[in-house]
Amino acid sequence: MESSPETEGGLKAVLMDFGSAKPAKVTVTDRSQALLIQEKAAGECTASYRAPELWDTPSECVIDERVDVWSLGCLLFAATAAGKTPFEYATDAAGGSLALAVMSGKYAWSEAARKAYPREVMAVAECCLEKDWRARPRARDVREKAREALATTRRKFLGGGGEGAGDDDEPAVLVTEEV
Repeated sequence: MESSPETEGGLKAVLMDFGSAKPAKVTVTDRSQALLIQEKAAGECTASYRAPELWDTPSECVIDERVDVWSLGCLLFAATAAGKTPFEYATDAAGGSLALAVMSGKYAWSEAARKAYPREVMAVAECCLEKDWRARPRARDVREKAREALATTRRKFLGGGGEGAGDDDEPAVLVTEEV
């Protein structure tokens, strides 16, 4: 997110960081392979959006689209927090470690975010920020959660009617597994 006076609300989303684009599925079978992936991630991925398994890659795991699901969770959180990702609080404190904060998986929504955003929308970000890669949803599951959250939010705020409230409407952005 970057400040932009010409957009409504003063923020616009900018897609970037394509230098870290890799095949969607890599099976890690030993420690040397894990360390290589970890080293590449350190050099190619933005730290504040990097999934826990890219900070400390297990010797036996699958690196797949769920690392991107984690990044989406960070992006959704940042959209509610004036551009700050969920674990940046650690670097605000003296001697804080972003890596340790990410590995802990602990973050908190601000009071302002809890008041301003529907619980269903925040739940989408929370499922994306599951620190255990095996339990984190896949992109298609997040897409469904996002659709459900949008439908619920529309019903709550539009009473199930009104322009744009139909179940057949597509969200403005679709999360897909393929690029």
